[in-house]
Parts: sequence; C-alpha cells; structure tokens
Amino acid sequence: MVFPQFNCDFGVFDSNAKFSKITITQVRAVTCYELELFPTDCPGTTFLNGEEFPLDCGTLICAKPGQKRNSRLPFRCYYLHLETQDPGLLQLLDQLPDYTKLGEFQDLLEIFHQMLGIGDKADITDRLCLQSCICRLILALSRLSHTEIRTAQLHQARLLEVEKYIREHITEELSLASLAARCNLSPTYFHRLFTNYFGKTPSDLVLESRISAAKAGLQTSNYSLSELAADCGFSSQAYFCYKFKQFTGKTPLQYRKEMLSRLKV
Repeated sequence: MVFPQFNCDFGVFDSNAKFSKITITQVRAVTCYELELFPTDCPGTTFLNGEEFPLDCGTLICAKPGQKRNSRLPFRCYYLHLETQDPGLLQLLDQLPDYTKLGEFQDLLEIFHQMLGIGDKADITDRLCLQSCICRLILALSRLSHTEIRTAQLHQARLLEVEKYIREHITEELSLASLAARCNLSPTYFHRLFTNYFGKTPSDLVLESRISAAKAGLQTSNYSLSELAADCGFSSQAYFCYKFKQFTGKTPLQYRKEMLSRLKV
C-alpha cells in the first residue's frame, strides 16, 4: 500500500499582521492547493479568477494551481497549503469546490488546533501524527463540501424557481424570509443552499437583477431616475443612484449618455 505524498505549510493567517498598509492584494497565480477555513465573519473578500467570494463564518476556500487570485483585506483564517504529485490526492483536491459555505465545521477546527499544537517538531512520532491530521482534514473537507453540494442539488428545482421569481418580480419586496418561505426552508438554511448553488447570495441576485433592468431602462426609455428607480424595485432615487454607481462605476445618467452615444455611431 502506498500512502499519499505531499509537502505542506499550515497555520493561522492574519492579514493585519502582514498587510497593514494595503486594502487589496495584487493578483497572483496560485502555485499550490490553498485550503482556507474562516471560523468567523470577515469584512474582506477573496477573488478567484475574477469572481468575488464573501468570507463569512464557515467559508471554505480551495484555490487550485493555475488559478488567479487576490483578496480584499482584512481577513483571518486557518490555512493548509499543499503540493503533491500523488494522482489520487490530486483528484480529491481538484474535486473540492472553489467556495463552500459549511454549516458545521467544529471537527475541522479541532484538527487545525491539533496540527498547530504539533507544529514543525522533528520527532518521528510528531511527524506521523501531523501527517495523520492532514489526511483527516483533507478527507473531512471533501466529505463536508460535497455533502453541502449534494444537499443543494436535491433542492435544485425549488432554487431555480426562486431564481426565476427574483428576476421576474424585481419590483416586489424580496426579503430573505419571503424567498425562503417559497422553498419552505428556514432563512438561514435557504441562504446557505442558495449561495452554494448559485455562487452568490439571494440579495446579490436581487441587486444584480434590478441593476440589469435599470440598464435596459436607461437605454430604451425616457423615464426619469425616480420613475426608473421605482420601476426597478429600488426604495428611492438616491439609493438607486448609489447602488448603480457602486455596481457599474458610473452614475445612471453617465451610463445613459454613454450608451446613447454608442447607438448614434
């Protein structure tokens, strides 16, 4: 029997300790498997191949070699960085989702704590114990993340129905509680399933759908900003203008002027 071979680095990463003077890191190429567990909510986010992921409590990130990555700070996490040529281990790591929101992760924390207690001691017994911890951690991550995905897939039809409902009812109140009720699920559980399945939160999709409708309205109608805000489900013109610029980098009027000038070319 051949056991998996790997090189690794692990510990606790606190961005405040290493990057005290910047708010976002430069884009870099990932060179190993970067497994990161976030035990508390963090104000920062991480980007994988340009897609942004929130670092909420229970978030598991698995960045893979060849991906492009950078992060908005600050954040704090437990990490395990692995290099391996073992075919079986490579397959297992490649199957881990880039982003998973775990409901239960106490067992993972305990394994990380055991690893940190062993550290980099040279004693053979400690090294064997450390290798055992890492193997257990990888196996636990695989089981937990895939359980979450399978659970989301079981609710696929209802999640897709809610997604369609959001896009077709942007003028209505689309609170987390009301959307969860359409699936007969608790708000917390619905939020986790929805985010795991679509890679974005329900509120992100609501905003995205309203902004998309506003873009279309700015190009095809003569509505005033207050009329367009109401027609797209925003509570006020001021809030609409604020979220539109935050989302697109332009004010609604700048966007309308730019799009209309293109149509005249």
